[in-house]
Amino acid sequence: MKQTVKIILLRCLWIGLGVLAMGLIFNWLSPSGIPLVAKYQTIIVQGESQKIPLFMKRRTATSQDTDREVQLVSEIDTEKARRFFSEGGAVFIDTRDYKAYLDGHIAGAVSIPFGEFQNDPDLIGDLDRNARIITYCDGDDCQTSIDMAVHLSEIGFKEVWFYFGGWKEWVRADLPIVKGGKP
Repeated sequence: MKQTVKIILLRCLWIGLGVLAMGLIFNWLSPSGIPLVAKYQTIIVQGESQKIPLFMKRRTATSQDTDREVQLVSEIDTEKARRFFSEGGAVFIDTRDYKAYLDGHIAGAVSIPFGEFQNDPDLIGDLDRNARIITYCDGDDCQTSIDMAVHLSEIGFKEVWFYFGGWKEWVRADLPIVKGGKP
C-alpha cells in the first residue's frame, strides 16, 4: 500500500513539473507573454511611495530595439489641475467607464476608459505624444488614472500627470463640468 501511494505522489509531481514547464514554454513563445519578473515604476501618491508595474509585454520590455527611457509620471493636485485647465493646451483623459463619463466629466475631457484601452490601445487615436496629458478617475478610491498615466508614459508620451483627486475633488472645487456629450 505504501508503495502505491509513493508511486501516485511521484507521478503527480512529474505531471505538475510537466505542466509548469509547458506553461513557461508557452509564455516564452507567446507574443503577448508576460515577464516572469515585472519591471515597475515608483511613484508618489498622496505623499506615499507606490510601485506600479509597467505594462510592456515581455518581448517589448526585453527588446534592445525598443529600449527607451520611460518618462516618470507625477501626481498633481486640484490647484495645479485647475491651472493647467485654465491655461489650455492640456488634454484631460477620463479613465472611468463611458456611463460615468456621460453622467459628468471635466469640461473638454476625452473619455478613454482604462479597461477599454487595455483591450484596444488604438483608442488614444491621434493624441499628440508631446501634449500635456492629465489622467483622472473617481478619486482616491480609483487607481485607473495612475495605471493609464504609467501606460501612456511607457508608449512614448512625454508629459503625463495623474490627478488622483479626480472627479470628486474637481466637483468639490466647483470647477467646470459637462454632463452627457460624446465620449
